[in-house]
Amino acid sequence: MSIEIRVNNYGSIIRSIRERYAILFPAVYTGKHKEIADVYLPSVICGNNPTLHKNMIALSRRTAEELDVDMISDNDLLKIIDVTKTEIKKVFSEVKKKDIGLVSIGYGGSSSNILYWIYTLARIADMHDIFNFVSIHDEDIIEPHNLLRIPFINNKIAQRDYMNKVLYYNEKLFDRRLGKSHINASFFKPNKKLKEMKNIVIFGAPDIETRKKIDELNITWYAITHQDNEIQITETPSFSDSDPITEGYGVINLGCLLINHLYAAWIFIKGIADGEIKCTTEPPEKNTLIFKNNFDDKGYIELTRNIKLNAFCHKETIEFSIEKEADIEEIINRYIEI
Repeated sequence: MSIEIRVNNYGSIIRSIRERYAILFPAVYTGKHKEIADVYLPSVICGNNPTLHKNMIALSRRTAEELDVDMISDNDLLKIIDVTKTEIKKVFSEVKKKDIGLVSIGYGGSSSNILYWIYTLARIADMHDIFNFVSIHDEDIIEPHNLLRIPFINNKIAQRDYMNKVLYYNEKLFDRRLGKSHINASFFKPNKKLKEMKNIVIFGAPDIETRKKIDELNITWYAITHQDNEIQITETPSFSDSDPITEGYGVINLGCLLINHLYAAWIFIKGIADGEIKCTTEPPEKNTLIFKNNFDDKGYIELTRNIKLNAFCHKETIEFSIEKEADIEEIINRYIEI
């Protein structure tokens, strides 16, 4: 397996996955349409055996590897966001002209997805060095259940009891497309110099203390957050001790999460190109909603004419047969190398 992280409590991993993700099963296959398989990865990891039909496709490389299904094609990805390769190339060319430095506060499920999907679109358009640099800041460690959200696989990680999230940034995968990287295994520390730095775009989901410092500087930044099956991009949300920006840990449909971030990545990069996404030195328009999508509990929906997504997000009532630690260990070992 390519996922290498040491775990000590298999039962807690199963529980954490069940607490965070929707455990769903596909409907009986009756047609020729393709279906997003990522929806069912949590169910498989939790020891179920959903019947996956031959036309399943994966958004995530992890899903493709673990469920043995094909990756979605570039053409199908472009159809989902309704753009052409020519349009993407034009947008990325405009971003390159701006010589933007991109700063990610945190590297959780949302930030890793945004960067991955921007990279993917740049690859499709055969563009390189989109940004002057990409700077990533995160002091937190990654946990096994987080790995399901990350749509790429980093083969370089050595075995350890824990690892910092930024160590999962795949430089070999991203650098040539996105630009040179600065990896910081520490929290983002805003200071007055930010008010003087031109061509810097900041996004992420900072903690309360960081938000307070950013708010005091009165600079423009963007919160990209995912709660259950809803994603939002908000310009400079007002600071509130009672309203921390965090990623949701409710009932998450993994397929919806990945599609939401694909949508958001396109809106974000297009916003940088046309000026709707602004640099830190430009006056902030606080609490401005840039983008929002909510799959809610919509059941099967058509992403394109021939691609369907099971967008259910409620918890299914399932009797799990896993009772012994050995059974849990056997299941986890299929996905996490120890």
